[in-house]
Parts: sequence; C-alpha cells; structure tokens
Amino acid sequence: QDISYTRSGKFVTMTDRFGMSEIRKLGNNGGEMTIGGVDLNATDRNTMVSYQKDATPLFYDITHKNSNKTRFYGVVTSMQEQHPVGGGVRRYNISMGVTHLIELDSSGNITSDKISIGGNINDRRKYISSS
Repeated sequence: QDISYTRSGKFVTMTDRFGMSEIRKLGNNGGEMTIGGVDLNATDRNTMVSYQKDATPLFYDITHKNSNKTRFYGVVTSMQEQHPVGGGVRRYNISMGVTHLIELDSSGNITSDKISIGGNINDRRKYISSS
C-alpha cells in the first residue's frame, strides 16, 4: 500500500512597505510518515503490533526511481487495522514518528548528515531556477 510523508520547515515572511517580501527559514519540523500494508500473513502484522506496543526504534528505507534511498528513523506511534466484512483483504496502516533521516546514493554511500524531515538549516540564501 501507500507510503506518505511531508517535508516541511518553519518559515517567516517579512514584507516591507513597498510590498517586497523576504522569506526566512527559522527551523525545521519533525514529522510523521504513514505506511500501509496488506495483511497477507499474520507474521508481518504481529511484528508491526509488537513494534508499536514496545515503542521499538526502527528505520524504514524508501528507494527512489534513481535507486537513491532515504532512510527514516523513528518509532511506530500508532497502528490502524482494517478487517473488511465478506472475507476481503485485511490491511493495516502504521504511523511512524520520524526523529531524523539520512540520504544514501545508489551504492549505499551516505550523502547527508542526520537531518530532520524538514531539511537543513543554513543562513545563506541563493535563488535557483525551478525550470
């Protein structure tokens, strides 16, 4: 099933009397990711239940199309189970509170420091073309 997460920071926008704005990044937000699973066997579901009950620290890798990876570290904070009537496929969703992440290239080499899900903080701003 789906995996979702949001990268966000803390920003302030200052506008002068001429209408010119400056956007500054003040900090980063922590975050949470949601991971959906299909209950094909009880072992996977029971493993996730034990991670949630015991607040086991874990990591989860997401592989991108270019084979780079983002590794999220955190704890399963909640788990939702769906048991459809009529013998449908059982599913579960977990919410994982993310403490930090690292980025790896396709060879497994670490390409970033431990950073929050919101990104890096730096004081220098430079403009980059988005096209």
